[in-house]
Amino acid sequence: MKKETIEILRRRGVSGEDIKTADTLYKCIAYLDQKIFPGNHIHVVIHPRKGWRPCMRGIIADYRYTRGDDKKPAVYDIYAVGLTERVMHFSQRHTISINKNKKRRLKGDKVVEPTIIEICFMLAAHEVRHRVQRELMVRQFSAYYAKKFYKRWYSRKMTYNSVLAGSLYGLVLYFRYRKRELRGRKKSKKYIAKAMSRLEFDAAAVSCFLMNRWRMCSRLTHRETVRVMRMKPPKIV
Repeated sequence: MKKETIEILRRRGVSGEDIKTADTLYKCIAYLDQKIFPGNHIHVVIHPRKGWRPCMRGIIADYRYTRGDDKKPAVYDIYAVGLTERVMHFSQRHTISINKNKKRRLKGDKVVEPTIIEICFMLAAHEVRHRVQRELMVRQFSAYYAKKFYKRWYSRKMTYNSVLAGSLYGLVLYFRYRKRELRGRKKSKKYIAKAMSRLEFDAAAVSCFLMNRWRMCSRLTHRETVRVMRMKPPKIV
């Protein structure tokens, strides 16, 4: 992040902790975007506020692209005010079980809290995957596919397919919980449909799997990172 941006955020009342978190997320998004789209990466904009609409107040970041006759360039947005608190809330809902690759509420064998860097990397992967969906037109993961893949490939062995199967099925259960939560909060059908869409499931699937691979390998190569970010659902043999 540029020094000028940091000064602007400070003058607008953004806390030092939120600036630090925004800088980490900024670097993660910029890194992934440059690796997936070399020579064609887009800007990351940090806003000194929360989401500009009431329904976006809980949003951490998003990928904003041109629609219709709108000639504005595509960008990634990060909303800095209260960012650390929102990231930590996201982290609590996405605690990973190393042995089962599922969420905390599934009571996995060994629960490990993700670090801020890991969560920022996961969030960055989610937004960059949205750009991959739109520009590379990859085939997407779905909840139906996830269940079939889990039944075929999940095992206790930490193989590539087993980790992917665990990541996908954990996400299926999380989306069920999330849908009930949104209904309980009286969200509109349109809002729930968008939050539960295949685009969102696919982006979440790739970002969860990428973070699980990152944890397994301690550090991923650039080639492996690009391969996961561009992946399409493997055939179920």
